[in-house]
Amino acid sequence: MFVAIFDEESRANDASTYLTELQIGQEVIAQAVLKKNVDGRVLVEKSINAYPEGEVRETPINSMIDLLRNDPAMSNAQKEAAKRLARINDEFLSDVSKEFKPGRYALVSDVHRDDMYTVDDRMDALGGNVFRTA
Repeated sequence: MFVAIFDEESRANDASTYLTELQIGQEVIAQAVLKKNVDGRVLVEKSINAYPEGEVRETPINSMIDLLRNDPAMSNAQKEAAKRLARINDEFLSDVSKEFKPGRYALVSDVHRDDMYTVDDRMDALGGNVFRTA
C-alpha cells in the first residue's frame, strides 16, 4: 500500500498523473485521490484502476479508503478484514490518519515497482508526505 498526503488538490492530481504514466506494464494496479473535508468526511475525488468496469470494490484500495473514512458503523471485525486486505497494520493506519487532516488530499495506490525511490522522489518534489508498506 502506498499513500502520499498533499496540501493541495493540484499536487495530488499531478502525483496521480505521474502514477498513471507508470501504469505501463501494470506497475500501478489502482489508485484514488481522496479529499478530507473540514467536517472530516473523506470523499473520492478521482479513481483510476485496472479492474473490470472501473470497479474498486473489495480491493486493497477500497479497503484503505474505508479505513480512512473511519466510519463508526464499521465493526472491529470489518476493520481487521479491511486492514488484512489493504495489507497494512495499526501503526501504518495511525500514521496516515494523523497526517490526513481536514483540508488535505491523499493519493492512495497499490503500486508494484522494484525501484520505489523514483516514485518517492517525485512525490517529495510535489510536496507529498509518503507512507508505504514493504
